[in-house]
Amino acid sequence: MSGKFRNGFTLIELLVLMAVLGVVAAIAVPSFSRVIESNQLTTTNNDVVGALNMARAEAVRSGAPRSLVPDTTFTNGYEIVEDDGTVISEFEGASGQFTIALTSGGNPRFGATGLLLGGGSEFNVCRASGEDGTRIRITAGGQIRSARITCP
Repeated sequence: MSGKFRNGFTLIELLVLMAVLGVVAAIAVPSFSRVIESNQLTTTNNDVVGALNMARAEAVRSGAPRSLVPDTTFTNGYEIVEDDGTVISEFEGASGQFTIALTSGGNPRFGATGLLLGGGSEFNVCRASGEDGTRIRITAGGQIRSARITCP
């Protein structure tokens, strides 16, 4: 050697770096995918809860009953309507990998006092593959509760 400094990396150093990056990516990518899917589930759940809260608030504000009804299915979309069928607000349904299903009770219909008319209702928001999901319960008192579940 003539005493000159060499700049850069050797081929061995680059190969070791690529191997380390490959291992880190192999560990991080599946975890990151699960985080994204969990966030999508939370967003879909919050959209339904928000629509239910809006229907309840609209019933109290207007002093007249308001219902949350599906656009063929809740997965396709849903809307807040007056008793005569006039649409107040429309909402997109679930993203492609989630389903929204009314599993008990009828379409939620809130009275002028904010109470749920006709008893309680329950929705399941589930991943289409049937793994984790959420259950949204509306009590007769109009309270809306959400909890994580394992979907069937």
